[in-house]
Amino acid sequence: MTAWILLFALAALFALAVRHGRTAEPPMPSGYDGERQIAELRGLVSATTNVRLP
Repeated sequence: MTAWILLFALAALFALAVRHGRTAEPPMPSGYDGERQIAELRGLVSATTNVRLP
């Protein structure tokens, strides 16, 4: 019986660790518009030379 309780506790801890693990990327702040920022950067870079953006 103790082994089953221990196994259940380990499974629950593993499930919580997977569920609440760190995300691959940090969350973006509210109002973030990545496409607009890339467009602005490309506009700035177009005035300069020898610089490439994604």
